[in-house]
Amino acid sequence: MLFVFVHGGFHAAWCWERRSPSWSWLGHEGVAVDLPGHGARVDDESTLANRRDAIVSMMRPGDVLVGHSGGGFDATLAADAAAELVSHITYLAAALPREGRTYPEAMAMRDSEDGEFDADVRRNAGLL
Repeated sequence: MLFVFVHGGFHAAWCWERRSPSWSWLGHEGVAVDLPGHGARVDDESTLANRRDAIVSMMRPGDVLVGHSGGGFDATLAADAAAELVSHITYLAAALPREGRTYPEAMAMRDSEDGEFDADVRRNAGLL
């Protein structure tokens, strides 16, 4: 099984280096993606499409996506674009996309870019 690790906004693939030995020890493979604008791809244009494509290009059927921080958005974009390749998606202290919200709104947990703070997602989702 291949784990595809997606870093957050202030990281690059290097943030997963200390975990690399654990993947093979547990009998799995792991690959950390440098998203455009980060690490080895710091000079590449960073767009939603470019970040999504960087992840999808590393994937094969049955993979597990692991998104950390802002990488949760990017991992979700990749999973939506190549659902047939993803067996699971894991969010590790990650930002989650929210239906009908823009990237900045979801990151700030707001209903709109200038709206109120939306701290209790369960209440607003009708779960309480």
